[in-house]
Amino acid sequence: MDLNQIYLAYSSGGKHLEKIDLHIHSKYSDGSLTVKDVIELCIDSGISAISITDHDEIAGNREAKEFCLNRNIQVISGIEITTTWKIPLHILAYDFDDTKEEMINLCKNAKMYRLMEFSSIIGKLKKNGINVDAKKMLEMKINSVSELAKYLYSWGLGESVQDVKRKFFSYGGIAFVNKKGPSLENVISLVHECGGKAILAHPGRMRVSNQNFWSCIEEIKEKGIDGIEVYSPHNHNSDELLSYCLTNHLIYTGGSDFHSKKGGAIGINNRVPLSWIKK
Repeated sequence: MDLNQIYLAYSSGGKHLEKIDLHIHSKYSDGSLTVKDVIELCIDSGISAISITDHDEIAGNREAKEFCLNRNIQVISGIEITTTWKIPLHILAYDFDDTKEEMINLCKNAKMYRLMEFSSIIGKLKKNGINVDAKKMLEMKINSVSELAKYLYSWGLGESVQDVKRKFFSYGGIAFVNKKGPSLENVISLVHECGGKAILAHPGRMRVSNQNFWSCIEEIKEKGIDGIEVYSPHNHNSDELLSYCLTNHLIYTGGSDFHSKKGGAIGINNRVPLSWIKK
């Protein structure tokens, strides 16, 4: 699949809106639904093209493609990778060869960083009097902040799972740990080696001041990024981001960052015609 054709900007007319979602998480990372359940939800929601973008994991792609072989929905290979730069950044990679050793090793490397981060979180919780047993966490297959937040919520440590995340794991929380991963340059290079496109995920979540936002975007572009996730519930300046992409000949994408039915609706209406998707 040629993403240069998929990500066509502003074809003439634009009379139709294509409902898609290129940022979805499943149980392979921190989502609550299986890949099968995600796809059935997408079909019921009238979505015609998706990408399963689990954190540091590509197993969901293969399962999604197999499940959709005889269904009227298009699957684009995807993954979300945490990278290390001046600030933590998430990179969405699309349309890559998931059989390449470089991609498999990149996933292994990124997972190693996530396990180190999780270990640091457990340590900070213990220092603050919350005695979480790391061994028990592994036995229960709790290895992400989202799963840990659910577990702590079951202890009555917050009014909701989101409240637990805010109090413990968000910036300024007692167990906050700076996310780390492979370098931004390394991730972009490896994605390109695997034939994919590297997209900056939800720039609205970057921990930068409004004053420094655009200078950061410009620096990231110079690193060789292929595009920006313009349409995201985390962004508040989609029109400006779209203009930036068009001016700089960058791909622009969109997705809901879906994790669960409780977390928000799946699918987005992009401001592009149906020709945006290569059939």
